[in-house]
Amino acid sequence: MDNDAQTVNSLGGSSEIDVDEIKNTGKFEARLKIPEGNLVLAIDKFNEFNPCQNGGIVASLHEHGSDSGCGDNNWPKTFVFLAGWGFGHADFNGKRLYDNYETHFMVTQGIRDRKTLKVSYPLPNKQKPAGEVNPATRQLDFYIRSPQMNPKNTPNRDVFAHFFAMEVTWK
Repeated sequence: MDNDAQTVNSLGGSSEIDVDEIKNTGKFEARLKIPEGNLVLAIDKFNEFNPCQNGGIVASLHEHGSDSGCGDNNWPKTFVFLAGWGFGHADFNGKRLYDNYETHFMVTQGIRDRKTLKVSYPLPNKQKPAGEVNPATRQLDFYIRSPQMNPKNTPNRDVFAHFFAMEVTWK
């Protein structure tokens, strides 16, 4: 995760979310055009890893930051309009690349600056424990991560592929 936006690369593609937060069912799929080819990430089964995730899909939640009680401290506290956690897969050029890996998506307030793509967190002098977000904007983040750990990486997974979209369209 590159909060300084030093290794962020622009990609083409789209993501589609169609879920039922009460039944914890539905679909998340991202179709991305990366320089090497086509990458598809999908959640196959929604799953709760933490009680705040309410069965695997949740709407209207505060997540991340040092005081939300949900999520890690990699990002500032933000209002999550919709989020899902579970197990999924990644296909690369039509072939299975990863299977049964942990997956997560979240539609949040703007965490990244629209121009620089930087995340203002942690804040200098820790003036506000929650961090800084832009409540007037929206973004979508999603990742897939391996069950295997690697302490040399941040986050500490052997595989951690993180993507974000700065444009969210509601249907």
